[in-house]
Amino acid sequence: MSKEKKKSTGKAGLITWFAVTAIVLAVLIVLTVLEQGVLYSILGTVLGGKKPILDDSYAPIYTSDYNSRDEAIEAGNKLNLQIEQEGAVLLVNEDNALPMAKGSKISVFGKNSVDLVLGGSGSGGGMGGESKTLFDGLTAGGFEFNPTLK
Repeated sequence: MSKEKKKSTGKAGLITWFAVTAIVLAVLIVLTVLEQGVLYSILGTVLGGKKPILDDSYAPIYTSDYNSRDEAIEAGNKLNLQIEQEGAVLLVNEDNALPMAKGSKISVFGKNSVDLVLGGSGSGGGMGGESKTLFDGLTAGGFEFNPTLK
């Protein structure tokens, strides 16, 4: 009976040792990843490294060509207009279909005509509050659209 008890104690000890080793290894991996990424500058500062805010030897990371937010927005709008002008496609105007007369009836197809994504996440994030829909533009241009497709 004592041999059986030793065997079960040995297996239990092995399982316990394996579980403890796995947990310690997981903790060390997580700490290594955090230290190399998120905590790198924090730990460096706490442990006596250079302090980027107080140290003039650090070059500025972000610089701007503009003196104000409004100036940057105006420059961005000009750039957007230039990009649009360079990317516009010249259509073949068969049977003088263009320009369309005001009051023309237009059918707009496609998911993005109704559920247009006006922003995203990260650098593409935006509130979309000031944005107009495709149908707002058509109405403002004097066109009629098929409401069934809206």
